[in-house]
Amino acid sequence: MNGADYEEFKGTRGADGKAILSGWRHMQRQNKRAVLFVHGLIGDPKATWVAPSGVDFLELMAKDPELVDYDVFGFGYETRLLSGSRIENVAKQLSSEIQGALNSYQIVLIAHSMGGLVCMRYVQDQLEHRRAVPILGLLLYGTPTTGTELVRLAKTLGFMLELSGLGVVARAFGFLLRRHRQLEELATASEFLQRLHDGWSLRVVNGGHTDLRDDERAWLPVRVVTAEKDFFVSEPSAKSFYGESDWHPLAFTHTALVKPESHDDVRYQRAREFLKICRRVKSAKVLAQIWKASQAVWKRHRGRLIKDWKYRVNIHGGNDKPVDAQLQEAGFSPCVVECSYTTILEQNDIHVGISLGEIAAFQLWDKGSEHEQNTPIRQPAYVHGLFVETYPEAEQGSIYDALDRVLSGRNAEASWATLFPKMSVSIADASQKRDIEVPANEIRTEDAALTRSFTLPANAAHLMGEEVTLKINYESIVPRTLPSFHVMFPWLTERCNCTVIVHGTTEYFVATPHLIGTPKIFIVTEAYGSSRKVLIKSEELVLPDSSVELRWLLRANRPR
Repeated sequence: MNGADYEEFKGTRGADGKAILSGWRHMQRQNKRAVLFVHGLIGDPKATWVAPSGVDFLELMAKDPELVDYDVFGFGYETRLLSGSRIENVAKQLSSEIQGALNSYQIVLIAHSMGGLVCMRYVQDQLEHRRAVPILGLLLYGTPTTGTELVRLAKTLGFMLELSGLGVVARAFGFLLRRHRQLEELATASEFLQRLHDGWSLRVVNGGHTDLRDDERAWLPVRVVTAEKDFFVSEPSAKSFYGESDWHPLAFTHTALVKPESHDDVRYQRAREFLKICRRVKSAKVLAQIWKASQAVWKRHRGRLIKDWKYRVNIHGGNDKPVDAQLQEAGFSPCVVECSYTTILEQNDIHVGISLGEIAAFQLWDKGSEHEQNTPIRQPAYVHGLFVETYPEAEQGSIYDALDRVLSGRNAEASWATLFPKMSVSIADASQKRDIEVPANEIRTEDAALTRSFTLPANAAHLMGEEVTLKINYESIVPRTLPSFHVMFPWLTERCNCTVIVHGTTEYFVATPHLIGTPKIFIVTEAYGSSRKVLIKSEELVLPDSSVELRWLLRANRPR
C-alpha cells in the first residue's frame, strides 16, 4: 500500500486544541467497516499509540494490505493528571462521534486502559435505551474492568505525607484526588464499576440475559490483551469476565502494550487477528434469530434423556399371523418392532400411540415439550407413525379410506386390536434382573391418532423416579407400497443401535441422516437375503428432532 491509497482525516478538535476524532480513510474504496481507537487515563489520541521509534499503531493498521476494508480512526477526550470528565460523560461524547462522523460504519473498538471502560459504558447506554449498537467487536488492552489499586496507593501516599508533617501538602493532594472523577471511578469496587460490571453481565456476556428484549442485549465479540509487567492494572482485573480462549497475556508494560513496532509485532498481530474475526460478525437481527434457535435447542436439556436405545423393525415381514383381512386387501402388510431404552420413570402411565400422518405424529411428540412446562398431559413413550405424505395424492386417499372402513363402527378396543395384533410393554430396573409387565389400560382417540396407556402395577411403584429400561414390542401394519421410513429422535439420545429390515427386492435404497448439531452416526446398508438391512449406530449424544430417512423402491412397485 502506498500513500496515494489513503488520506488523513482531520475531524473536530476540543477546547484544548487536541483532536476529538482523527485518522485515515481509504481513497480507492468506500469502506463499511472502521476501527476506532480509544485511549486511557492521562492518555492522548496520538501519543498513546506511538512507539518510541515513531511507528503509529493507527497508521500501521491503515497501511496493512490485509485490512484494506477498514478505515481507521482515533477518539480523544479530556483526561489530565489533575482532572477529567466522568467516564459516563466521555461515553456520551464517544456516542456523539459514532452517531455523527462515523454513522455510516460498522465499528470495531480498540481500547487501552480506562478507554475500555468508556467503550463498555457506551455499549451499555445504547442497550439501556434500546438504540442500535453499530459495534462489530471490542478489543481491550490492559483495561481495569474491576478497578485499579492506583487510588488506594495515592491515598496511602497522602497518609504518609500527613505522617511526615506535610499536612498542607497532604490536604492539597487529597483535594485534587477527590476532584479527579476518573480516578474516583477507577477505584477497585467503586460504585461506577459495580454498576458497569452488573450491566455488562446482564446485557452483553454470553449474549445477555434471555429475559431481556433483543434490542436490550447484544452478542458482542470481546478479546482481552493483558501486560504481564503491568504495575497499574492487575491480570485478574484485566481478564474479568473472559477466559482462556478470549485472553492473550503479553510480556510488556502497561503503556508499551499498545505501541507495536511493525505488522509482525505480536501486539499488532492480536489486533489484526481480531479484526478478521469481526468481519464474520452477523447483524443484530440475525444474531437474535440464532440466539433464539440455540435457546430452543438448549431448553431441550430439561426434557427426557434416553440412553442405550435399541430398535429393530421388520417391514413387510416377520409376522406369524396375517394382517386383518380387510386391511390386507386394502394394501397393508405387517410390521414388527422391538424397542427398548433407558430413562427416568416419571409417570404412572406409559403411553403408546399410532398416528396417521407425520403432522399427527409431531403433535403427539410435542406433548412431551408441554410436559416440560409442568402441564399435566399424556407424554408418549413411543409413537408408531403411518407417514403417507410421500404417496401420490390418490393413493393417500385410498389409505385413509381403508383405515376408516376397517375401523368405523368398532369400539376402541377392537380398533386397537386391529392396528396392533400384538403388543407388550414392560420395565426393568437398573439391575436388569427381571422384567415387570405393564398391563394395558385406557384407549383414547386423538386427532388422526390413537393412544393407549399402560398403567404401572403395584409391584413397580418403587421404581418411580428411578432409572429403568422400558421395553415395547409389538406387531402392526404399514402400507405394502411404503417407499420410505424415518428413524426419529424425539428426545436427547445417548447411544443408539437401530436395525431396519425391508423385505423384498429393491431397485434402489438410500439412507440420509438429518441431524441437529454434529453427532457422529454410522449407517451401514447390507444385503439381507432378498431384503435390505440398515444398521444405524451412534455412541454420541443425538439432539432432539434429528432423524435418519430411508427411501427405496421395491421391484414389485416399479412404475409401469
